[in-house]
Amino acid sequence: MTLHDSAAEMTPLFDSSTNAEIARQLFDHIDHTTCDLAPGQMLVDPAIYSDPEIARREQERIFDRVPALAAHVSQLPAAGDFVTIDLPGNRVLLVRQADGAIRAFVNACRHRGACLVDEEAGHRRLFSCGYHGWAYNCDGALRSVPYEATFGDVDRAEYGLIDLPCETRHGFVWVVQRPGAPIDVAAWMGPEMDGILAGYHMERFEVVRMSSFEEPMNWKVLEDAFIDGYHLKFVHPNSAGPYFYTNIQVVQDFGRHVRAVTPRKVIDQIRSTPEAPIDPYVTVGNFLMPNTTILRHSDHYEALTFVPHPTDPNRCRLDVRLIVPPVTSDEEHALWEKNYDILVKTVIMEDLPLNRSLQATLRGRGLKPLILGRNEVGNQAFHRLYDDMMGQP
Repeated sequence: MTLHDSAAEMTPLFDSSTNAEIARQLFDHIDHTTCDLAPGQMLVDPAIYSDPEIARREQERIFDRVPALAAHVSQLPAAGDFVTIDLPGNRVLLVRQADGAIRAFVNACRHRGACLVDEEAGHRRLFSCGYHGWAYNCDGALRSVPYEATFGDVDRAEYGLIDLPCETRHGFVWVVQRPGAPIDVAAWMGPEMDGILAGYHMERFEVVRMSSFEEPMNWKVLEDAFIDGYHLKFVHPNSAGPYFYTNIQVVQDFGRHVRAVTPRKVIDQIRSTPEAPIDPYVTVGNFLMPNTTILRHSDHYEALTFVPHPTDPNRCRLDVRLIVPPVTSDEEHALWEKNYDILVKTVIMEDLPLNRSLQATLRGRGLKPLILGRNEVGNQAFHRLYDDMMGQP
């Protein structure tokens, strides 16, 4: 199968009328040192970042029900390609099928539950368990049981790999970690965000770099950090800070998800031409509930997913994917490597040390409620929906 149906390119961010309106709002904020505002402030219970019982309920009320970003389609370009990923409540094996579809399975042998595949990615025609040699086809069917005559009869139709709900949409593979749960990515995204992601055509792009970072902090600390436009010049004074306006955003709250447009200081170059596309002069954060941020730059995307630890609320994993047009030369590859190094420098060397310290503080006793300002519109939207989902039976 062909991975890219056509050459990938960044589609316009907004239609002409929306472009002009967003530009007007941004310049108005810049001129008056304002930003979009929530109706009031919000208090947050610090226990949500460290309480084991709250973390347990998150598994049941959020992650057992919601589609999680598990991979980009470019990570499995051919039939037999696989990717493994640990979600907070299940180890997952993704496999590209002969018909081009991608299926998800629990990454566990049906014999004694051993992890079936330890590698992060690769290509296989079958999957054989390293413990006792039980083997499975790419479609999850049990293929062979060594020494079956002495083991006893096994109904192979009943002992294939356990399917997980899986859907490919907008260039990503989405999985619900609980077997048998419903999955409908479009419905979860809602019409506004689903339309935005469709317009990005990320299925035409590819992951050129991906890294995972195990971190001693709650996943919501990271989600809060990457929604926040209030910290730029303080946390990134010598990297991103000088290039962006701090505390200036146009925020669109779609109920479950949020889009925030943050202006670069070079946007002043188009003050006299309000009809000019603002794409090269802004970064757009798409905050997908519950735990993914997709940053749209003028020529590529960055996807960050914040994965809870299965048992410890003071730990999580950060998955970072750099998603770019298909790379066709060594020069392009070198360019994206440099871009990735910048991403790692700002996130890993500047954001994460502060967040590690923050988590250590949040484990303290007797903390008062935390406060989100009116200017922290995206953070308030995240915590509002989080509270709604945690309140569901």
